[in-house]
Amino acid sequence: MSKSSTSIRRRLLFLLIPLLTLCWFGITAIVYFIARHEVVDANQSRLRQVLQASAQLNDDEVFTPWRDYNDGQDHIIIIRDGAGKRVLSTIEDFPVPILQYGYGEVRYNDERWALWAVPGEKSDHLYMAGLQLDEANEILSDVVTAASVPLAIILIVLIGLLVYFVRIGLKPLSILSQDLEGRSADNLQPMDQAGQPKELQPILFSLNALFSRISDHLEREHRFIDDAAHEIRTPLTVIKAQSQAIDENKLDEESKHLFHNIVAGIDRTSRLASRLLEQARASQPHMDQQETVNIVPAVQQLLAAAIPLADKKGIELEYDGPDSASVEIYPDDLSSILNNLIGNAIHHTPNESKILIRLVQGQEAYRLNIEDSGPGVPEDKRDKIFERFHRLSLSRSGDDAHGSGLGLSITKALCQRNGLQVGVLDSQVLAGACFWVEFPMLNKIHPGQ
Repeated sequence: MSKSSTSIRRRLLFLLIPLLTLCWFGITAIVYFIARHEVVDANQSRLRQVLQASAQLNDDEVFTPWRDYNDGQDHIIIIRDGAGKRVLSTIEDFPVPILQYGYGEVRYNDERWALWAVPGEKSDHLYMAGLQLDEANEILSDVVTAASVPLAIILIVLIGLLVYFVRIGLKPLSILSQDLEGRSADNLQPMDQAGQPKELQPILFSLNALFSRISDHLEREHRFIDDAAHEIRTPLTVIKAQSQAIDENKLDEESKHLFHNIVAGIDRTSRLASRLLEQARASQPHMDQQETVNIVPAVQQLLAAAIPLADKKGIELEYDGPDSASVEIYPDDLSSILNNLIGNAIHHTPNESKILIRLVQGQEAYRLNIEDSGPGVPEDKRDKIFERFHRLSLSRSGDDAHGSGLGLSITKALCQRNGLQVGVLDSQVLAGACFWVEFPMLNKIHPGQ
């Protein structure tokens, strides 16, 4: 069967029909052998009674093994003469009933017996044959009892096999469900329809169409943010240039204050537009290939660039780690990630404090910890701070409102694009927060010589 003709329904039928057929043959065989045993046993009892009666008619007895084997005595043969005297009885102490013709019942040893009497045509003898009334029920009970246990076992095995075969038949659905569950939120690539069962083809077609529509929608959204950021930034640049042409010396104190507020507002709006543009680009797939980059020099360069800003607040910057740690990443994304996290740490760390950047080797990844002496991040807010425009009042200087609320959101988007993990914990060394990034390991860290 070719892959293109696979079908979940056909798989299930091919598995279940032979199973049900085999179970039917098994049940039939079990019932047949049990019923055959009971019927043979009942017939043997009747034959022993006939042989015993024949022997008595000839003033003889059956061979001892036959007599010993007849322990049931659930059948009887009686011959009575015209005077009512018993001529023959296969059970010696069985009472001779007063029965002329037809059917009658008698009790013997607390058992009910059914008797059929037939008169002889050439003599005055009456011939009777009897059977315990409970014998038929006993045979039925024996058959049911003997068959119920193996049938119960077959039923349990059948249920187990049905569950197993249904699981095998529905395996393509389980695989599809696992593929969808394991997909990241930004993975909108179409799913492969080749070799999939016929029943899943419409679902896969609809899913791929949905992925395509979502991808188009996101692309339009990113393009809109990109265009909007450009459109906003251009007039802001013009306005700022015109404002800078104003001679502040010709303004009074109140006008100077208003002028400075205008320039500060333009700067904040310009930074927001730049951040929006950066956010839009971070959420889009990178056009280039990842490169093998030693992240240690990148960290050291960014720390060197941050020294002037840190010196203004009297903050000490320290790096603790190896001299080399190679990872695969987009170099410009690495710079943005480190710049955002280090800048965030400087922003929230109070004056005359310390920031520690530690690079730690794990089993399968490098972990870069950026630890500060700030107020930290409450545990219930640690997921929210990576959302867009989410700002917490964490800085002791109270200037959090000047931020755009996009820095950590951009960092998370860049980490996702590069397959990195990012998060925040309490610092184990300093009193503040510890923002960490995990880089999948390529080579072992080589300690400095």
